[in-house]
Amino acid sequence: EDNLLKGEVIMTDSTPVNNNEKQVNIRNFSNPYNVLYVLSRKKSLEVFKSMSVFQKFTGIFVHDHETAIYHFGMFHGECNVHLMRYLRKNTQETGNSWSCSMSAFLCGLNQARKDRIKEQKSCFSEIQLQRYEQRFDEIMTLAKEQNKHTRGTIAYKEEKRLINRILKYRENHLLFLYDFRVPFDNNMSERDLRKCKNRQKMAGGFRSEDGISMFCSIMSVVETLKRRKMNILEGIANLFADKVSLA
Repeated sequence: EDNLLKGEVIMTDSTPVNNNEKQVNIRNFSNPYNVLYVLSRKKSLEVFKSMSVFQKFTGIFVHDHETAIYHFGMFHGECNVHLMRYLRKNTQETGNSWSCSMSAFLCGLNQARKDRIKEQKSCFSEIQLQRYEQRFDEIMTLAKEQNKHTRGTIAYKEEKRLINRILKYRENHLLFLYDFRVPFDNNMSERDLRKCKNRQKMAGGFRSEDGISMFCSIMSVVETLKRRKMNILEGIANLFADKVSLA
């Protein structure tokens, strides 16, 4: 946790697990060198206020549009892979072209950034950013126009909510363009949470909150060792022998 707090960016996500037939959540906080799992009874602002990482971190959170997290940290990046799932759903349900165009545009931006990083550049030029912003605005103008003609009350309302969300959180979805420290998505955190899903499939859930907390502590150590490419058994043995820390 201390090392996460010293970093600049934290990816976070959560997954539901069964606790003696009741549902709670395991929340993950990740960066390239550290992995932390914690018990989170609910996905609510009040619960988040009690979590140390949310209280203390002053950097950038990257997450799946969890609006309660906007109360913490300094800046926020929205997961664009998560957004693209909604865009794909909208294309299938409305037949409108704007959402498909936005998905392709976001993929193109991600590739352009990867190419820029390969060139050992730390940012885009002002001209490039202006061009990307202009194209983004053109697609959203098309989105509002096509939404006026969307058939079906439910499809119309859901599409309008999606358009409003993208416009409201425009800067958060595009933060990866302006700050290369910020990833395009929070898939790192999602991948880390798959271990929790696998545990639930094998055991059917947990029997107590103490069991969940112990699982989170063990997995935090194991996954951090793996993230740092350290030998797991040796690393755990050294921790018990007080020969090394994960600092």
